[in-house]
Amino acid sequence: MPSLSPDVSILGQARNVTTSTTSQRNSTVLAAGRYVAIVNGGIVHFRQGSSSVTATTNDLRMEDNSVVYFTVPATGATFSYMALIAAAGTPAVYVAGVDEQTAASQPSAWA
Repeated sequence: MPSLSPDVSILGQARNVTTSTTSQRNSTVLAAGRYVAIVNGGIVHFRQGSSSVTATTNDLRMEDNSVVYFTVPATGATFSYMALIAAAGTPAVYVAGVDEQTAASQPSAWA
């Protein structure tokens, strides 16, 4: 499992999302803030969007054992959901809010 930078702290408990080859998304809105997604067990494609967002295998991909940061903006109802689809198998994705002290900002290009 990859490790986070020492200047990043996880806020609360991480959500463990088991993916499949069918697109899945969170059922409740993600609050505004910064998040980290950690992939374990395979390649996962993702898309950030509204409550109807669907991921396909043509979307951005997270490699096995990768760490991806994303932002839900305060005015971003259209970015409050995350859809995931596995390239194969059922890799796990751990999603948690983060408190970043000096970590570099990552663009949110999910939708």
